[in-house]
Amino acid sequence: MSTTPRPRNNNWLASIIVGVLWSCASLLISTIVSQSRLEPVVLAAAGQSNGRSIWDGVYQDEQRRTGAQLGKSTCAQCHGDSLGGDSAPPLSGPDFLAAWTGKSLGDLYEKIQTTMPADAPGTLKPQQSIDLLAYILYLNEVPASDSRLEVDRPALNQIQIRGKR
Repeated sequence: MSTTPRPRNNNWLASIIVGVLWSCASLLISTIVSQSRLEPVVLAAAGQSNGRSIWDGVYQDEQRRTGAQLGKSTCAQCHGDSLGGDSAPPLSGPDFLAAWTGKSLGDLYEKIQTTMPADAPGTLKPQQSIDLLAYILYLNEVPASDSRLEVDRPALNQIQIRGKR
């Protein structure tokens, strides 16, 4: 009986190469995904964002005027005449900006809407809270623009509060 050599099957080598390539591709993809998830977190921690900020012109002067009237009648008793702080924290100046930098206008809107005024929390109408936001921005030297600030929580969440430029 004569034996002829059988051709060697190299499928095992191809399987190893494909496995190594899949592993490398998977590692590359997971690295890219994890870095893209970290970037917004790092930017937010630094008080930055890829989106809009209060400095991009987010309220109209008319809203500020309405908010000023409401602020003087509703907020001044606790926050002081210029809302710079009295028996309650300041709503203007460096201390206010330091406390709110990195948060969104949606966060501040929610705080106003649910906890203010202190003697009657949750009684402000949504548009009143928006007008107060405009007034607070004005007090912090954020310029008005043609853009109207709307009662739209998802949109407010996209506008970041940042310190002065």
